[in-house]
Amino acid sequence: MATPECDIQSFVLQQQAYANALANLEAIYQADPETALITVYNAGQTYQDFALSCGFVPSEAANHGHDEAADEHSDEAHMALAMALGDPDRGAELFNTLQPTTGFACSTCHRVDSTETLIGPGLLNVGNPGHDPSSHEHGASTAEATETPHTERSMDEVVTYIRTSILHPSDYVVPGFPDLLMPQTYGQLLSEQDVNDLIAYLITLPQ
Repeated sequence: MATPECDIQSFVLQQQAYANALANLEAIYQADPETALITVYNAGQTYQDFALSCGFVPSEAANHGHDEAADEHSDEAHMALAMALGDPDRGAELFNTLQPTTGFACSTCHRVDSTETLIGPGLLNVGNPGHDPSSHEHGASTAEATETPHTERSMDEVVTYIRTSILHPSDYVVPGFPDLLMPQTYGQLLSEQDVNDLIAYLITLPQ
């Protein structure tokens, strides 16, 4: 039976991103074998995590191997995931590009070198699975933000959170910030690839 954490829509999006990356696996392997193998490993890890979130209970042997698996939250794993999702360099360019329709660039309102408020919350560590979005509460200091423990999320949940924040910002409003401060139209202005590139860039920010 599916559990509340069994998010088939997010899994399908993630699976599609990996499928795109794996379609060029031979070329990637020829250029950078380590990155290719990390991508393959993370694809398998995503499938396993999804099955577990939906209630699958592996055998003891399989679970033992899962526990000893390489850390999906390492810098290398984050980069491999970013490359599977999109182009971090293009995402950085989009982040700093003025959108004529809104009159803003992402960088107009968000810092990436700090959690401190510019107009909206600072995004440093937004790709960290231990990151608590509420720690960006308007006016809170970085020291205050780290005092309250936060449950670590999977990278699928991190990606889903960032995607939702771009496309449906009213679904989660950071405490202390007004709703509708973030433009609600990026779903119409940005292509799916644009969004994936932005996510790829944000999850490669320093952790």
